[in-house]
Amino acid sequence: MKTILSIIFSVTVIFGQVNNKTDFSVKTNFKENDSKKVIEVKVFDGKGELLYKINKALTSKETAPHPVLLDNAGVVLVDVLAGNAEFYNPEGNKISTATLFGKIPFAYERTVFSDPDNGVVAFLISQHNLINSIVKIYNNSGALLNEFKVTGTYGSGIKIFKDKNLVAVSTYYWDVNNLKRITGIFDLSGNPVFEVNQKFDEGSFSQNGNYFLGYDKHKIFLLDLTNKKVMWERNFGKDEYILTAAFNNNEIVSVTSTDAELKNGIWYNKIAVVRQSKLNGSDELLSVLNEREFQHAQLIFENDKIKVLLDDKPVFIE
Repeated sequence: MKTILSIIFSVTVIFGQVNNKTDFSVKTNFKENDSKKVIEVKVFDGKGELLYKINKALTSKETAPHPVLLDNAGVVLVDVLAGNAEFYNPEGNKISTATLFGKIPFAYERTVFSDPDNGVVAFLISQHNLINSIVKIYNNSGALLNEFKVTGTYGSGIKIFKDKNLVAVSTYYWDVNNLKRITGIFDLSGNPVFEVNQKFDEGSFSQNGNYFLGYDKHKIFLLDLTNKKVMWERNFGKDEYILTAAFNNNEIVSVTSTDAELKNGIWYNKIAVVRQSKLNGSDELLSVLNEREFQHAQLIFENDKIKVLLDDKPVFIE
C-alpha cells in the first residue's frame, strides 16, 4: 500500500501503513502542543496487538518523518526534506541513520519511494535538478548494500524481489516538450535486464520472477522478463481507476472503482470491481462489491481463495 503526502516543499511516497509481504501494520499520530512536535509510531502484529511504539520529538524546523515498515517488523523513519532515514529494530530501538541524498546539494523538490523485501529495503531517490535518479539498497539494519543511477529525473515507483535478484524502477523526464516514461528492470547490482516505455506507481513480480506487473491510477501492464517484451497493457480511461492488483499464482487479480465521493477531505469509494486476468490478457469479471463505502482495498490470497479487504472488512470472492 502506498501513501502520497504533499508537504509544501516536497512530495514523499512511502510503503508502510500495511506491509503486504508480512502480517505487520503501522499507525502514526502527529501531536503538537505548546510549540512541541512529536510523532508517535505504533507497530502491530497480525492480530492487532501492539509490538512497540516510537515517540520522536521534532524541532520547529523539522518535518514529520514517514514510516516504512520492514518485513521483520522494524521501521525506517524517512525525512525527505532532511534526506535522512532512521532504522529501528523490531523492539523499537534506533540502530542507525542513513543519509539518502549523500552530498547532493539540497533542493525543496525531492522524492523518495521505497519497497522492503526479505531483509532489505530499496529506495528510489529523485530531485528535480538532477538528470538521473538513484537506487539505494540497504539491509534491515541500515547498512548500504549497493547504489546505482537510473535514467529519469523524477521517480514514480520501485519494487524489489531479493530472492530473484531483481528490482523494477519507474521514472520519467521531459525531453524538450515530450514526456518520457521509463520502467527499467535491473539486477540488484544495477545491471539492466529490460526497459520499456511504461510508468508504474505500484507493482509486483510473479513468484517465479518471470513476469512483472505494473500499474498507475488508470493503466496496468504485464512484462515478460524472460522474452523481454510487453505481454499486454490495458488503459481503463479517466472514469475507472485502479485500487490494487497482484499476482495470484499464474493469474492476475485487480480491483478497480468507478465512483467515489469526497467527505471532509477524504475520498470514499462506493464500488469495487474485481477482475481476474490470464497471462495472455484475457480477463473475467469476478464480482462487483457495492455494499459499503471504503477508502482502501487490499488483496489477500489464502488456500486458493481470493479475499478483498475493504478497509477492515474482508470479502471472500467465490
